[in-house]
Amino acid sequence: HVEELVICGPPQSGKTNACLNILLHHIYRYGGNGKYCMFPTEQLAKLFVNMRLKPVLERCPVLVDRMQGKSATTLERIAMSDGTFIFPAWGTSAAKLSSFGADFVWADEVDKNSDLVGDESDPLTLLEDRVRTFRRRKILKCSTPTVETGLIWQALNRCADVREYH
Repeated sequence: HVEELVICGPPQSGKTNACLNILLHHIYRYGGNGKYCMFPTEQLAKLFVNMRLKPVLERCPVLVDRMQGKSATTLERIAMSDGTFIFPAWGTSAAKLSSFGADFVWADEVDKNSDLVGDESDPLTLLEDRVRTFRRRKILKCSTPTVETGLIWQALNRCADVREYH
């Protein structure tokens, strides 16, 4: 069982789409828990929820039933009828990143989240703390690298298994 996945690649190479597909699979297989999707800014989180996540959830044949009935969508969360909650977050939202436990966390464009969250720890650490108590946890990090000292390179260098695709 893979607990952490780090995707590092050039701009516009399908990293976010790959992560979105992993999120959908995790919701399908292990619904009923919280899922965090972190983006660098609140504006990007809103765009992602409204333009990518909601439309795909409403069109995905195996998940569309969970979006009907008791489901509710706001910028704060997407609540599905099976008890799954998807929490959009951004790197400067310490309160959002430390509010709820989750079995799945996804940090998109990690290197753009390098600003610290006030007096708190860095956004990735706060996000990783959300999954600590779950047995089937998944930590997903993806980004276009900026510098070798950036968060995505640090995460990639800690990986036990690194695979390159060209």
